[in-house]
Amino acid sequence: MVKLSCAFVGTAGSTFPVDIDASLSVGGLKDATKAKQANKLKNVDAKNLQLYLAKEGNVWVTEAEVKNDDEKENMLETK
Repeated sequence: MVKLSCAFVGTAGSTFPVDIDASLSVGGLKDATKAKQANKLKNVDAKNLQLYLAKEGNVWVTEAEVKNDDEKENMLETK
């Protein structure tokens, strides 16, 4: 079992943990996220969730790095 810290992009204080078996696919993570945040995601299908990795290599991506990288900044903008 792996515990991941997740958050909603553009929503301060939205961090929440998701426990998932390490052998599951991204689809399994989407299902676990949907289950953990059922009220907030009640009108969203798990398959439509967009997930973003906040690490490059073994290093966490910082907010400053995102702001200095147009491609990452565009991914994190709220829609």
